[in-house]
Amino acid sequence: VLEAPTSSIFWVGADGGLRTPALETGILDSITREVVVAALPCEEGAFPAADLKSAEEAFLASTTREIQPISAVDGIELARPDGGSAAADAAAALAEAVAAERGSPEPGV
Repeated sequence: VLEAPTSSIFWVGADGGLRTPALETGILDSITREVVVAALPCEEGAFPAADLKSAEEAFLASTTREIQPISAVDGIELARPDGGSAAADAAAALAEAVAAERGSPEPGV
């Protein structure tokens, strides 16, 4: 799995580190992906599918859907199907970036 239609994928590996496929794997770069990668410690690379299947949590990042937790991968329910701290941190970073772009004093305004 490299990406979803119009979304980038991120997951927390067994070691607790946030991962996402590197641009060199052929995925499309996006502003939302750039925000998450810049805001959170994240390892970019080429990872086996088993790494994603054993993830503690995973989420999609896109401009239209923002941060959306993934509940299962290939029919395997993730440990945190409603999202966890990485998804919450990514959502907060994205909200802050959007607020800054709009010139708002705080996210959500």
